[in-house]
Amino acid sequence: MNPYLRGWGNYYGTGDVKSKFREYDAWIRRRLRSVQLRSWKKIRKLHREMRRRGWDSELPGLRMTAWRSSHSTYAQYVMPNS
Repeated sequence: MNPYLRGWGNYYGTGDVKSKFREYDAWIRRRLRSVQLRSWKKIRKLHREMRRRGWDSELPGLRMTAWRSSHSTYAQYVMPNS
């Protein structure tokens, strides 16, 4: 994906594409979180990862296959941008 986006950016580089690339980057990160949640299938795998990272509050109940779950605070805590 990186070579494709880089080529697209070089071709259309004369415009203001920085904000577009930020939007694409955010969407790709959210999509990757969604795919990871779907691959875990069970909520207890998310809970295990949250406890491993030091989560000490109440554990969430999410639908692992829902797109909206990938934007939740819990998914972003378990899978940070870094």
